[in-house]
Amino acid sequence: ESKGVSSDTEAPCIDRCGLRRLGGGETARITVAAKRERNETGLYLIKGETYTARFIRSTGWRDGGHWAVPHGVEFEGLMRYLVKGLEWLRPYPQGDWFQLIGRIDRGRDVFPILDQQDTEQPFSFRAPENGELVLLVNDVIYGNNSGILTVEIRVGSCP
Repeated sequence: ESKGVSSDTEAPCIDRCGLRRLGGGETARITVAAKRERNETGLYLIKGETYTARFIRSTGWRDGGHWAVPHGVEFEGLMRYLVKGLEWLRPYPQGDWFQLIGRIDRGRDVFPILDQQDTEQPFSFRAPENGELVLLVNDVIYGNNSGILTVEIRVGSCP
């Protein structure tokens, strides 16, 4: 039993939806497609519990014609000014464009999955509510994105 959620309450959702809950020391590798607005992970997170994400690799990670790194893309020149007016439309306006972010199910609360400054370092986050972890890039238009990114998720804070 964990943090105020009884196993009787969460088990039917986990079983019915085919989700799994990570145990201590267990990790899950998740592949994120940049062009998908919802990358469902199959992981059931518990509100208030700490999880750690670790970047594994990316391949062809692009926002349209712009190469990106796992924590985002830096637009230059005219493009920087064109996208400035669209920042408020992103799911996570305070983050960087194309930054990897997460949400629980279809919740409104979004949160960073990787450290914005150093994606090589493991990054801890707390689940804002119970439910499935969904990953996506911080973007407005997903159809012009390409590439995949792999992260590893585990229970617990950074070592």
